[in-house]
Amino acid sequence: MAPEDEPLLEEKLLNLKYGDLVTSGSTDYHYRGIPDDILYLIFHDLYLYEIYRRRIDVRAELAERVEMLERDKQSLI
Repeated sequence: MAPEDEPLLEEKLLNLKYGDLVTSGSTDYHYRGIPDDILYLIFHDLYLYEIYRRRIDVRAELAERVEMLERDKQSLI
């Protein structure tokens, strides 16, 4: 990320904090998302490119999570 993009990113993070979707971390530069799997996938899909400059396959990731849950469910039976 270019240094000139940092104020824009900070503004986005403050808006997410105001909407109670993220919380402050241990310093003014650390943020934590609320523990919600669906929101995680949404933000992961929307902002991963801005962070790492690459896209992910949300469908494949979601299918993998469902498969893991199915395996866990079977282990309980």
